[in-house]
Amino acid sequence: MIRIVLTFGDSGLLKTLTSQGHANRTTDLPSEACAGVSVLLRTAARLFSHTDGIEIIGGAEREGHLELEVLDVSDRYHEWFRGTVDMLMLGLRDLQEEYPGSIQIKTTDVRKR
Repeated sequence: MIRIVLTFGDSGLLKTLTSQGHANRTTDLPSEACAGVSVLLRTAARLFSHTDGIEIIGGAEREGHLELEVLDVSDRYHEWFRGTVDMLMLGLRDLQEEYPGSIQIKTTDVRKR
């Protein structure tokens, strides 16, 4: 099971993203669900890290594990960042529907109430 946790902060922007585990395999080949999640998360992380107005830390210290923390998103990139995170979430949820039992997604909103 791949477990993905996304935390959103006061501004409604993504603050942290953690993914751990592997999808269930039915053969010796890598799982399609695992490959799909890996590509989506790795591409998002690389895109964020290569965008001047976004500051992130984290990485993949071991196989099947990714942690990202968003330190800053400049005001001019807020909408772009939201759109990119929306696309990431849509892709992850599509994979979750296509491979039920292989992917668990949890979102947490830590906005001050």
